[in-house]
Amino acid sequence: MRRIISLILVWVMLMTSSIPIYASASQNIDFEMQNMSGLELGNAASTSSGGAIIVTSGGAIDSDLIIDPEPIQEEAEVMPVLAEAKMFMASVDVSPVITGRGSKDDPFVLYTAEHLKAVKNDLSAFYKLGNDIDLSNIKKWESLNPTGYFTGVFDGDGHKIKNLNVDQPNDRYVSLFGQLKSATIRNLTLENFNITSIGRTGFLASRGKKGYDGTPMLIENCHITGNYNSKESIAGFIGTTYDTEFIGCSYKGKLTTSSRAAGGLFTSGKNNIISRCYTEGSIEGNHINAGGFFNSMYGGEIIESSSSMSITGVKGAIGGLASSLSDMAKISNSFSIGNLNLSGSKYDIKIGGLVALTNIKNNKKVSIDKSYFAGEIGSTSNVEYYQNGGLVGGTKGADIKNSYYDVTISGYGPYDAYDRPKTTAEMKSRETYENWDFDNIWTIDEDYGYPSLKNVPMDMSASIHKPLFTAGVGSEQDPYIISTEEQFLNIEKARDAHFRLESDITFTEPLEQGLFENTSFRGVLDGNNKKLINLQVLKGTSFSGLFIKIEGAEIKDLTLENVHITGANYVASLVSKVIGNTNTRSTISNCHVTGEVIAKTSVGGLIHNADYVDISDSSFVGTISLVQEGATTTGGGLIYSGNSVTITDSFSNGEMILHGNSNRAGGIGWSLVDTQINRTYSAITFDSTNCESNIDVYIGGIAGSMSGESNIHNSMYIGRLKIPEVVSTIEFGGILKTGSKDKKCSYRE
Repeated sequence: MRRIISLILVWVMLMTSSIPIYASASQNIDFEMQNMSGLELGNAASTSSGGAIIVTSGGAIDSDLIIDPEPIQEEAEVMPVLAEAKMFMASVDVSPVITGRGSKDDPFVLYTAEHLKAVKNDLSAFYKLGNDIDLSNIKKWESLNPTGYFTGVFDGDGHKIKNLNVDQPNDRYVSLFGQLKSATIRNLTLENFNITSIGRTGFLASRGKKGYDGTPMLIENCHITGNYNSKESIAGFIGTTYDTEFIGCSYKGKLTTSSRAAGGLFTSGKNNIISRCYTEGSIEGNHINAGGFFNSMYGGEIIESSSSMSITGVKGAIGGLASSLSDMAKISNSFSIGNLNLSGSKYDIKIGGLVALTNIKNNKKVSIDKSYFAGEIGSTSNVEYYQNGGLVGGTKGADIKNSYYDVTISGYGPYDAYDRPKTTAEMKSRETYENWDFDNIWTIDEDYGYPSLKNVPMDMSASIHKPLFTAGVGSEQDPYIISTEEQFLNIEKARDAHFRLESDITFTEPLEQGLFENTSFRGVLDGNNKKLINLQVLKGTSFSGLFIKIEGAEIKDLTLENVHITGANYVASLVSKVIGNTNTRSTISNCHVTGEVIAKTSVGGLIHNADYVDISDSSFVGTISLVQEGATTTGGGLIYSGNSVTITDSFSNGEMILHGNSNRAGGIGWSLVDTQINRTYSAITFDSTNCESNIDVYIGGIAGSMSGESNIHNSMYIGRLKIPEVVSTIEFGGILKTGSKDKKCSYRE
């Protein structure tokens, strides 16, 4: 027995940094005993002149015990003893035990994963963590209270529960706690949680609500990081929760759901209060109703909180902070900078910068005050739709005051009075924010970015805040200056702005689609006589070109050199479709393109469909290919078709290769209505020799057909026509294939 106790004390001496490795019996040794993983040992000991070690106060060892070991004189002698002590102690279970009584003043203190499981034995007690707890060895997780409500207090005391990584695809409600009622969770971090399950929960709990006595839930100073993959609804903290206050909490990670609701804090709730909280990361789903904080809430309030969650799906309703708010819910002094995107039909989507849907109930409106949105709004359908909005979308049941969104970043609108657009420059100016409290709540660095909250430590997203352009504010007097490929593509983020190229730009990567497929460019692009070089747009479907749609826009003094554009139909090098009416005309001037444009059945060298546009001093030089064999293929050297178009001092040159069984083309355009062509020529060679025999050929040197009030003045065709030896039908005219008004025209056949 004396031998065992001697080994224990030698081990303690080994683990205590103030003890020398060896000493003589005549030396006094003073040291403090260290707490080893919760094992309580004596905190002082010394040797007497006779060599005895006396434990003067103790826990696990009798304080009156005196041991008289043999004196150790040499280091060589002590090492075997120390080695034996280590082996002995390794065999002893020194795991800490739960301490405390579970009361408010003396809570249960938990140290291990096994201790956590003991929570289910008393669901109303007070608990506190004594250290970080690692769950990396857990293979299957069951919540701390699989049955019943946890109604007690759980204080992390600044510690972490970390590394829960479980794959339970057939289980619901996989979360730390099960259900909570009138519970308080505070000062707790869940770090690196990665869970796969059916869902209907959050990382912290599946459900929460107030007690029968009206005591609300409290989640305070809690932080969660991790990824959750679910089939059904999912949230960063709690699934569904009522009458819950979140104070100073954060979630950072990725939430993925196949087809349900999602939110950075909870999925749905009633009368919850979110104060000084933030969420970062992403939410992805198919049919998804989601917000940076939650899907839906009746009543409640969001105060001094922010989100940078990006949300992506096919259809549904998504908002930067919430999908749906109603019953006098409030948002104040809050913001979102996450990107929002739904790819479905416009009839299936609702997007709001802050809230997708705001519902009026019993004449009770949602209120939004001193808040903003500065992310992207995107969809494959036209985002200019009444169900979308810069601040709120869907039904407009909101009272909005002193709140704004970045029209440059979002690429959206404005659509109606509920949108409060500001340019990026305005959003970064303190003068914009009337009645905002920059003494106590907000701060702004006008050289860097948008307003931020003093009491919320979220790291503002660098990608959102870095400059989109070299300089400028996007106005006519001070246009955005473009110097790089990335900056040129950012044109899509400011559809109504003025731009000017500062230098030639060489494209290094092909584009999958052109700019403004979901909306239309309505600004001014001044090429400043610079070039876009090696542009490639490789699209397998229809509508392809540098710009997909423009409307009331101006593009001038720009050269596209060595382009390669592909698509099915509605393909052109510069613009696929020009949208206009009697009050809205676009202008293309001094724009020149060289390269190759390839389509299946319909193509224009410069523009495909051109309505209400004036084209001057512009050209296309290169190869136009229509590659669909056995089909009707149609092309125009400058434009495919147009209505109310003027073309002046322009030309086309090169080759148009047609592979169809019925080939229709015009050197300038194919089908033109109410169009005026003046001082324009075409030198296009039309080549149908790769086609089968007995094809039909309908070619006009300038135009295929013209109708309405159309005229051609001072123009000519000087190209060639190449056809197979045997054709079924051929209609060719040096100026026109079929009748139109034809004045002062010259041509060479």
